[in-house]
Amino acid sequence: GRTLAYVYRDDGVFVNEKLVEEGLAYCYPYGKNIARKDVFLAAQRRAMDGRRGMWKNFKEPEGQYYVGNPRSFRFHKPEHYPLKGNRLRFDSMREAYYNGYAPCNECIRGL
Repeated sequence: GRTLAYVYRDDGVFVNEKLVEEGLAYCYPYGKNIARKDVFLAAQRRAMDGRRGMWKNFKEPEGQYYVGNPRSFRFHKPEHYPLKGNRLRFDSMREAYYNGYAPCNECIRGL
């Protein structure tokens, strides 16, 4: 029920990418709208490596691993993802984000 859009400034700056690159948003692939996923993931990696925005003081939960769903590009705590197939294991939340996965709704509430 919401509008998703790509926004460009008059000078050609891709605002969506800039927000991710500054650490003010994260790569969030959604449904079939993944045409710019590689652009956003590269911007997110630059922000993470440069410790900008939300990545500056990113706190990694200790001893927690996550399960990624390669169809939805969401990661989950194992207890939030009961399916046995279609799983990728990430040893950290940072690893999941770095690979272009976004937290599931249940995990977002716990962040």
